[in-house]
Amino acid sequence: MENKAPERRSALSSTLKFNIPRFKRPESFSEEKKFLHLNFWHSLKKLKLLPRILTPKETSAIRLLIFVIMLATVVLVAHWYIVNSKILPDEGGDYIEGVVGAPNLINPILAQTNEVDQDIARLLFNGLFKLEDGKLLPDLVESYSITPNQLEYTFKLKSGVSWHDGEPFTAGDVVFTLESIQNPEFKSPLYTSLAGVNVKQIDDNNLTITLPQPFAPFLSLLTFGILPEHIWADIPPTTAHLANVNLKSPVGTGPFKIKSLKKDSRGVIKSYTLTRNDKFYSHTPYLNSVTFKFYTDAGSLVSALNNKNIDGIHYLPQKYQAEITNKNVTIKSLSLPQYSAIFFNPTKNSNLNVLEIRQALAMAVNRTELVQQALHDQGSVIYGPILPGFIGYSPDIKKYDYQPQETQAILIKAGWKKISADDYQNLLATAPTNTPAGITTATGTAITTVTPTASPPPQPAPSVGTQEYFWQKDQNILSITLTTVDNPETAAAATLIKKQWENIGVKVNLNIVDKDRLIPDIIKPRQYEALLFGQIVGYDPDPYAFWHSSQINYPGVNLAMYSNKKIDGLLEEARKISDVAVRTQKYREFQQTINNELPAIFLYNPTYPYVLSKQIKGFTVERIAAPADRFNTIADWYIKTKRQLNFATTNSTKTPL
Repeated sequence: MENKAPERRSALSSTLKFNIPRFKRPESFSEEKKFLHLNFWHSLKKLKLLPRILTPKETSAIRLLIFVIMLATVVLVAHWYIVNSKILPDEGGDYIEGVVGAPNLINPILAQTNEVDQDIARLLFNGLFKLEDGKLLPDLVESYSITPNQLEYTFKLKSGVSWHDGEPFTAGDVVFTLESIQNPEFKSPLYTSLAGVNVKQIDDNNLTITLPQPFAPFLSLLTFGILPEHIWADIPPTTAHLANVNLKSPVGTGPFKIKSLKKDSRGVIKSYTLTRNDKFYSHTPYLNSVTFKFYTDAGSLVSALNNKNIDGIHYLPQKYQAEITNKNVTIKSLSLPQYSAIFFNPTKNSNLNVLEIRQALAMAVNRTELVQQALHDQGSVIYGPILPGFIGYSPDIKKYDYQPQETQAILIKAGWKKISADDYQNLLATAPTNTPAGITTATGTAITTVTPTASPPPQPAPSVGTQEYFWQKDQNILSITLTTVDNPETAAAATLIKKQWENIGVKVNLNIVDKDRLIPDIIKPRQYEALLFGQIVGYDPDPYAFWHSSQINYPGVNLAMYSNKKIDGLLEEARKISDVAVRTQKYREFQQTINNELPAIFLYNPTYPYVLSKQIKGFTVERIAAPADRFNTIADWYIKTKRQLNFATTNSTKTPL
């Protein structure tokens, strides 16, 4: 076929050449503009004729080139924008957390025994100080000074802080709060911590606190929330716990304030919603609201999470974590200053007075197995009452590692005789009718003397399970009752410990009690032989409350009933000294003495599993002193984001990512 393209191009060229009108060169500036404008549009009109001039391949190539140029321009502009801008948190988004339990007293000086109350109070109230990742930082305090004798503290408060109702925050509120705690009619759990302390207001922004004697960790006590005097001054202390303001309308200075609470037809609180405090002294929180929804058990929490009715869970035992199907959550393992230990009570089992028995029991415990199987690796092994990373911790203390093969030699040296399971079974079978004075049965403490009857009824031989042997001394069977609270981790740990002790010949009875019974029936009357229990030691490692002899009786928490004058002296001296090096030495000596005498077997430091939505950004907490501390930086949590050019100006004081 004859190629006619050159002819078409020639004809079109002639058309383009002779048919386009010519313009006279303008003589003035305005005419110049008009001339250029007309030429520009006529040039564009010529471009429409290009497809008639070019071949299809040439047209496609030009179109592709134009597309590439446009795409490159977009990419370059986008890249420039990304390089020259930063991501910032933006306001917006709501967070819903599920918890087991319900609120009762959302009052920072009363909410010391209910975790739900403490959680909500942490969002509503501020203290003089706060904890962030184990560090004590000023909160409502601007600055402070301490006299050389460590007795008088002078505080300057931050200015511009206001209560949720708009009233100004002053030193008078601090004085009122501390004096309320000291008032026995108020019945604050913090009463003993401020005993003998004198507080005095200087002016609206300054106050002094005077101690009866030096107390090194005093500042760490001042993390409780401050109450508004203008609301609480007219409420009688004797009925303070009944006031509506505790639950329906608490007023604080915190990053969030109450919006609403919802109850079901029975009057049970089902949810509690807080809204952003736009006048928060630090900076306006990013989240619009935080809602707490209340459930009766962990299983209900998981179901709500999987159905996306909640975004997070305050605490979820490992047992339930495998049931989570919601892919939009993550589990944060927070370090909690808590140790779990077996506390011996020799007043309920005289065998526990013997050091060799306590040593054998300690060497029979496989701590690694407890962490792996009971905690599912959500914890770490420990050997003493001072946790790693705290003042006074020493890795060189005496450790009773897992050495079950050594326990027999220890018990034999202490005068105990090994008997077979058959011998033990026969002993128990004959005990009801022929128990000599001094035979101690399974409780390990009761001495039973029974007068033989003429014709005793036949008794079936009791089962000893798979235990192969036992220990006997002076008609006394080595036995112990291990008590713990009914929750998945501790119950699993207690079951493992029972097995480990039985493997070295100890008769073990397991007593797992409901959490509602633990304090009134077990801890308060010290009704246990060995207690598997966890103690939260707080920000400062001061062990006075747990090991000083003055704390043996309830409400003290010296659960081992331990009395040692040397230890008392060390603890009394250490809490008066602010010199870290001297305190460290005192606590190391305390720790070494405790581990030598072994009034308790220290097992593990569990972590706090916190289930949180992946949508939540800005959560940086790793260490907490109490569960509510996970909210210490909640003003920095965010869901929404925005971009801002680096050279753009803003009045915001919020920190960029």
